[in-house]
Amino acid sequence: MQNPRFVCKITAWLIVVPLLAPAEESVSTLISSGRKAFEQGHYADAERLESQALNESEHSTFSDRAQCLNDLGSIYMAEAKYAQAETFFRRALDIWETRPGYEIHAAVTLGNLGVLLSVNFKYSEAETADKRSLDLLEKFAGPDDERTAGALANLGELYNFEGYFERAEPLFRRAIAIREKAPDSNPVSLAASLKGTAEVYLHQGNYEMASKALEQGIAVVERNLGSDHPQIAPLLGTLATIEVARQKYKDARKLLERSIAILEKSVGTEHPDVGVAFSSLGIVAFAQGKYKEAAELHRRALEIEIASSGPEHRWVGIQWNNLGRSLLALRRYEEAERAFESALRILDSPNSRQPERLVNALANLAALYAATKREKQALAAYGRAIAIGEASLGSLSPTLIPLLQQYAALARKTQDYASAEKAETRAVGIQVRNALRPSGTPPSLN
Repeated sequence: MQNPRFVCKITAWLIVVPLLAPAEESVSTLISSGRKAFEQGHYADAERLESQALNESEHSTFSDRAQCLNDLGSIYMAEAKYAQAETFFRRALDIWETRPGYEIHAAVTLGNLGVLLSVNFKYSEAETADKRSLDLLEKFAGPDDERTAGALANLGELYNFEGYFERAEPLFRRAIAIREKAPDSNPVSLAASLKGTAEVYLHQGNYEMASKALEQGIAVVERNLGSDHPQIAPLLGTLATIEVARQKYKDARKLLERSIAILEKSVGTEHPDVGVAFSSLGIVAFAQGKYKEAAELHRRALEIEIASSGPEHRWVGIQWNNLGRSLLALRRYEEAERAFESALRILDSPNSRQPERLVNALANLAALYAATKREKQALAAYGRAIAIGEASLGSLSPTLIPLLQQYAALARKTQDYASAEKAETRAVGIQVRNALRPSGTPPSLN
C-alpha cells in the first residue's frame, strides 16, 4: 500500500475589494457592513446584509448591483454553496464586461470565479479566468497594485493544486513582495500567499521554510482578525501536513483539532472543509496505528462530503478510498472492497479523473486482493496503476517505485520471475535517476 497522501481541499482566498462607484447611502452602508462581516468570518451576517443590499440595488446603479452580486458570490463560496456562487459571479461579470471603464471590477470578479472553478476541479477554465484577471489588473490597476497581487496568488494556488509548483513559486514571491510593501494590505490575502509559498517549500522537502511561512501567516491573521478567524484553519491544516511529514503525529493532531474547532464555530459542523479536516485527522490516526479511530473519522468525513457535494463528487471518491484503507488495515475485507469499488466508480469516471488519486485507489484495491490471496487480480490492478502513473506522471515519477516493488513481490509469489525481475530493475532505475537530480528539484511531471 502506498504511503498516505495528506489531503486538504483548497480553501478559497477571496479578493473582495471596494469597487468605487456612486451608490445610494443605504446600499453603500449595507455593502460596507456586509464586507466587514465577511472579513471577520461572520458569513451568515454577511449574506443577510449583502442580500438586503442586492434587493435595494434594484433602484440604484448597475455598479451597486454588480458589487452585491460579486460579494454574494464570495460569501456563497466561503459557505461551500458553489453552484450559487458561480451563478452570482457570472451575473456580476455580465454587467462589468459590458461597461467600458470597469475592467478592474471585471478582473476582480474573474479572479473570484477562477478560485471557484479550481475548487470544483475545472482547472482549464480556472486557468483561463485567472490569467485574464491577471492581465487586466496588470494593465489597468498596475503591476504593483494589491489586487494584482491577489491575481498572482490565485494563479499560484491553482498551479499548486495541479502540482505545478515550479510555476507557482515566482507568482507567490511576487505577490508577497507587493503585499508586504502595501501599508493597508489585507491580512487574509497576505496569509494566503504565505500559505501558497509554504506548499511549494513542502513539495521541495524544505519543512523549516514551509513552517516559517505558515507561522507568519497565522500570526498575521491572529494579530489583525483574532485567533478563531476561519481563514486560520487552512493554515493549520497545511502546518499539520508538515508535522505528518516529520512524523510528529501528536503535533499534527493538535493542529487539526484546533482547525476543526474553528471551522465548526464559523461555518458549522456540516461544511465540507470540516469533512476534509476530519479526513486529515483520520490519516494521522492511521499513521499512529489507530485504525478503528481512523475508520470512524473517515466515515464522518464521507457523510459530510456526500451531504454537501452529492454522492458522485470526486471528493466523495477520495473519502471512500481513505475509508477503505482503514477498513483494510482492520481486516474488514468485504467492507473495504466495497469502499474501494465505490471510490473507483467515481475516480475512474471521465468527469472526475485525477491520475494520482486513481493510482492510489487502484494500489489500495490491489493490496486488498493480495491480502485475500487473489494474486491474479492484484497483479492486474497494480499493472493498471503503473500504466496510468506512467502516462500521467512520467516514467521516472517516484510514485511508481512502490507500485513496481509490490508488483515484483507478487510476481515472484506466482513464480513469474521474468516479470518480477523486470519490475525490480525498473524500480531501481527510477530510484537512481531521481537520486541524481539536483537537491530540492522535484521530478518532472512531463
